[in-house]
Amino acid sequence: MTTQYRNFVAASGQTEKKKNTIEFVVPSEWDLDYMKKFDIPSPTPEQIAKAIPPPLEVYGRVGELASDLFQIASVYNEIDQFHDQLMSIKKFAQTSPAFATFLEDKSYTKKEIRGVFEDVFKNLSPVLKKFGARMVENSDFHRLLKMIDTYDELVRAHKKEIPVILALPKIPPPERLELLKQRLTSIYLPRGAHPVWDIQTRPNLGSGFVFGTPERTIDTSYAKKLNDLKGRLAVIHDRVAAAELRNPLPQTLPSGLKPSSFQDMAKAINKQVEERATAEERHYKDNFVSWV
Repeated sequence: MTTQYRNFVAASGQTEKKKNTIEFVVPSEWDLDYMKKFDIPSPTPEQIAKAIPPPLEVYGRVGELASDLFQIASVYNEIDQFHDQLMSIKKFAQTSPAFATFLEDKSYTKKEIRGVFEDVFKNLSPVLKKFGARMVENSDFHRLLKMIDTYDELVRAHKKEIPVILALPKIPPPERLELLKQRLTSIYLPRGAHPVWDIQTRPNLGSGFVFGTPERTIDTSYAKKLNDLKGRLAVIHDRVAAAELRNPLPQTLPSGLKPSSFQDMAKAINKQVEERATAEERHYKDNFVSWV
């Protein structure tokens, strides 16, 4: 291992403060001449003072990389720019199986990885390219996509963004949709949260809506109500069938009670529930229920 004094984003490794300096231990296998291709101006003390700590605790090597990148992005005031550029890389991996497969294969040489890295990162921020070069030299490049996902989590938490799915039988007029979104936000999301909406159309819902976040799902749809009703009906059917098999009659029946009274009563309940289910289904089909 060789020790050198480096700037804030010049190297990766262990750090310690010593008389207001940062000492970076640079791994001996690093090609420092190669790293010079990505040199950038050192941040000013004022910039470093604006570093933002990660808003979430993330773990493992991927968590370390994402946390480091988030703080560096905050120093250079490029949190959103980094996010946009990293998401473009993720989109490229989704449309290019060859690139995705390359990242998963750890058998490539560092020279081959450098070639792919420089091609993929060629139009990105110089600071982000510097960080990517560090990942290559530290043999972390295969962690790129997972690091991007974790950085995305950090940025969303920093902005208090919450991904939200809103599924509806059909998309209403814009003003009604906006009103519904406002009401759902005020009822189900923390104060100050910024929902990122994914509006979906699901005709099979019949009416109502499905509102989903990573923590909870609210389903007010007719399909859910009908399914619950059918579930209760099935339970009653099972209980009636079990009672008919057991036929638990007392030795001496109370005056006026016929041996089949229990079964007749249960069957009457079944018929009543079935009629109610049929009536509700007809009602929802004939009259679209307002969900606002």
